[in-house]
Amino acid sequence: MIIDAMVHGILSVVETIMSIFPTIPAIDSSIVTAGNWIVTTVGEGAAFASFVYGSTLLAALVGVAIVVWAFEPIYHVVMWVIKKIPFLNVH
Repeated sequence: MIIDAMVHGILSVVETIMSIFPTIPAIDSSIVTAGNWIVTTVGEGAAFASFVYGSTLLAALVGVAIVVWAFEPIYHVVMWVIKKIPFLNVH
């Protein structure tokens, strides 16, 4: 009951804020069709990969891929921070 009141309160605030903005024009049907095609294709690819590898392995592979993808920027940030600490004497 408290959560329901909080959700309704948040929704009313969002609706009030959104009513201030002008109406958004309709999106062209070709753009909507292209977006639907992309979402469908990605969904079918994910379903096929889940069928072939299983959902647990697929989730692990996606996690590893994200870590590998994000490793280099994180490494550079960590090294930048370490280089800023003078008594470590890292060059």
